[in-house]
Amino acid sequence: MMSGTTSEYDALVAERATIESELSEMLDALKTHKTNMTDPLVDAQGFPRADIDVYTVRHLRSAIIRRQNDHKAVMTKLEAEMHRVFALLQNSNSAPPPMLARGPAKAAFAVVNSVAPQSPAATAGLAPGDNVLDFGGVVELANVASVVREGVSISVEVKRGAQVIKLNLTPQQWSGRGLLGCHLLPL
Repeated sequence: MMSGTTSEYDALVAERATIESELSEMLDALKTHKTNMTDPLVDAQGFPRADIDVYTVRHLRSAIIRRQNDHKAVMTKLEAEMHRVFALLQNSNSAPPPMLARGPAKAAFAVVNSVAPQSPAATAGLAPGDNVLDFGGVVELANVASVVREGVSISVEVKRGAQVIKLNLTPQQWSGRGLLGCHLLPL
């Protein structure tokens, strides 16, 4: 019975990884068009922008939104599967299989180099030396800017020493440069 349980879990983890990879590729494709998910597609006079392929950008954005919805659905299924597996394990008094006990380990992709005092990053609790595991669903430094929007809270997961910490960072204007007030370096 446990092998069927872990195979369903493994299938969901694989599906999640595929979706995350596709999302990363689509976000990179948007960057090649010198835009992101929130840039306007019309100029100040209301005409389609001449510097981008509006048709392609709209289709990319639509595909990204659909895959983000697919990702949410897979994560919901994965959560339900984990609850089911652990309920079965609790009833049978067995130890969880190693792959379920820890889940897939996230790799850090950036390190917090500096945090300005009184900045949104400082308010959220980021500290120099934190290893960034997840930044608003993004796991590549090149894609961090695509999730930064003024006033929209971002879930950030960092590893500080041996501890994994989840923080909420809300980008906003402050007395310093940028919306975050921190500097990230690639790992």
